[in-house]
Amino acid sequence: MRYIKKNPEPPELVEWKELTIPTEDTPFDSLGDGIDANSGKSVKQIVKECLSIEQGHICCYCEQQITSSPIDKHPYHIEHYKPKSKFPKPEYKFNYGNFGASCMGGQDKDEKKITRLEKKNLLHCGHKKDEEILPLLPIDDGCEDYLDFMDDGIIEPSRNPDLTEKAEQVIDILNLNSSRLIVKRKKVIKYLKEKFETVSKDEVVEKLRSLQTSVNDGVIEPFISTQVHFLQSLIQ
Repeated sequence: MRYIKKNPEPPELVEWKELTIPTEDTPFDSLGDGIDANSGKSVKQIVKECLSIEQGHICCYCEQQITSSPIDKHPYHIEHYKPKSKFPKPEYKFNYGNFGASCMGGQDKDEKKITRLEKKNLLHCGHKKDEEILPLLPIDDGCEDYLDFMDDGIIEPSRNPDLTEKAEQVIDILNLNSSRLIVKRKKVIKYLKEKFETVSKDEVVEKLRSLQTSVNDGVIEPFISTQVHFLQSLIQ
């Protein structure tokens, strides 16, 4: 999880709210009924795409790739940081500042191949969080300081005692140490070890710069926090 700087609300969403005047009883999925005359897309789809762009096309929680492309299948959904069931008023339910783009968290996997208990343990990110309230959000400045990324793919709470409690809750609520996520982070670390453990510090620094470039270019490399933590350990 890394800090996300929110962009202004998409004008299509602003216009939809002005025309619809949503209430507590207005279903969130009604965003899908509003069609933008210029693009032909639903307002909901426009919001989803804006969120993905805002986040550099990585999940707001686990940092794996997300995309709506039918070729690169990394689907995602609109996440409410303050859950709709507990914050049903339109100023929360339809507030772009309360939205994030979360991966499907295993919800898109074939349920026939795994038991219900296995699915519960494998779920992560927004679908695992469900209606719980996080004590720390990706839109909170400094949120990345709460988590430590280990060489074995595990995420641990910061050793700073002032940050530990919130970090533990976030890791648990989002299941950031889901076996699926650990496997993916291990693959990233294995690649970095093979490529950078025996090279000069200058080459490691150059790789760190390229990661920052991916942020600046708006297409962030998946699991960027894992990569940065590992590479920094090589030059310390």
